Amino acid sequence: MNEEQKKDHSISLGGETLHQIERVVPISLVIIVGAIIIATSSYLRAWFVNGMWPLVLLAVGALLVILMVRVGFTVIKAFFLVSAELSLIVFLSQSYCSSVGRTFSSDSALRSLLFVSFCYIAFTFFGALYESLKERLVAIGKGKGVVQKIFISTAYLLIAGICVGWIYAIMQPIVTSLCVFQ
Repeated sequence: MNEEQKKDHSISLGGETLHQIERVVPISLVIIVGAIIIATSSYLRAWFVNGMWPLVLLAVGALLVILMVRVGFTVIKAFFLVSAELSLIVFLSQSYCSSVGRTFSSDSALRSLLFVSFCYIAFTFFGALYESLKERLVAIGKGKGVVQKIFISTAYLLIAGICVGWIYAIMQPIVTSLCVFQ
């Protein structure tokens, strides 16, 4: 084995390296699958045309599910960053609501504390979410097709908005049921 093969870590197979074979295999598979599709379409045209739409919808659905899982992880990662602060504020507020010695001024102080805390938590959450989304969108931007970039970026941001809406739908009844808001 010469020095170049040691650096490349490739296996010599009859003059062809494994790396070169790995390049040929996907092209040959595409040619074989294309030939099967062309042959099938000429003999079974009705099945091919009718059967293709469910496959396309299945592929688009699988792509959206994968995208939703990736976006969900991004949003949950940002939510976990602020979950300790959010849990502490809600716990303190619920503990205050169950206390006996509540006054108007202490209710007002708790409302102010909740406002400042939720502003801080929202800023931290959306800052972390923005950084995560920016990192993901830069990775998407390195793709080749403009239409794919626009479609995937739009879907990514739309799904992120839906996930944030779900978090809001869960947290809103918890916060509005506190005694200082009733």
